[in-house]
Amino acid sequence: SPRGSSAPLALAGGAAGALGAASGGAGAVIKAVNRASGQPESRPLWRVRLLAVVLVLTLLAGICALEAANDLQDLLALASSY
Repeated sequence: SPRGSSAPLALAGGAAGALGAASGGAGAVIKAVNRASGQPESRPLWRVRLLAVVLVLTLLAGICALEAANDLQDLLALASSY
């Protein structure tokens, strides 16, 4: 486009869509656990959605940390071979 790239907007839209879909899945897991334990949902909807988003972001951070640790391990193995 003449004014610049639309890639950042597409990236932000894709990230928001992925977060929305993943948090919807986490919300379904929360609902299933409530049903399995026979407990009615006592939290307001906004708190359940916030919890679902936090769960997704925590899982994402954990995956990133594991990948970083794996990369660090590879770098240390490479450095020790010299």
